[in-house]
Amino acid sequence: MRAKYDLFTYFDKKTRYGVFISSEIKKIIKSESGLIWIATLGQGLFVYNPQTDVLTQNSLQTSFVWDVCENNSGHIYASSLQEGLLCFDENGKFLQSYPLLSAGNNPDNYRINCLLDIRSDIWFGAGSNLLYCLNERTGNLDCYNASHLNFGAIRCLLNYSETELLVGTDNGLYLFDLHDKNFSRIDNPSDPRSLSDQSINAMMRDAEGDI
Repeated sequence: MRAKYDLFTYFDKKTRYGVFISSEIKKIIKSESGLIWIATLGQGLFVYNPQTDVLTQNSLQTSFVWDVCENNSGHIYASSLQEGLLCFDENGKFLQSYPLLSAGNNPDNYRINCLLDIRSDIWFGAGSNLLYCLNERTGNLDCYNASHLNFGAIRCLLNYSETELLVGTDNGLYLFDLHDKNFSRIDNPSDPRSLSDQSINAMMRDAEGDI
């Protein structure tokens, strides 16, 4: 019996202007409409349509995109370096940006590191010790400052339960209570059975629901 192998081919698509993806790729998602969204550091967003074999580039709003996600309404949200949270329609048309007015004077606090959609609320970590939530229905952007915990940048987010958000940071793993708006640390750096590395860069659930 011959073993079966997945075949990898180089993605050599170019835009109609001859641009190909040469920057570091941070995130790739497939939207409900079937488009492939590619977030890069240096070339902005690329959108590839497998049906028409067309690759388009959007770097007008930002050239540095760390994360991208889709919400239930079909809108695509992208992070940026200093331009706030960017919103596109399902076809790639830019709709609007949401500036981070609570980030203060530190330019590093405007960089959005990660995105997560929970029932059309867009949660994201920005800068250092800052968690944001955009209510798309009202347009309100709330900021939760955790400078008293000094956990650094929020690197990843996971919907843990109906009332809790799992927050991976530069310095430990936290739960954020969606009702009380409080952070609580769930790893123990002094326990050798806990996480050996306090930097949490990514989280996901497996087929059984474990993290």
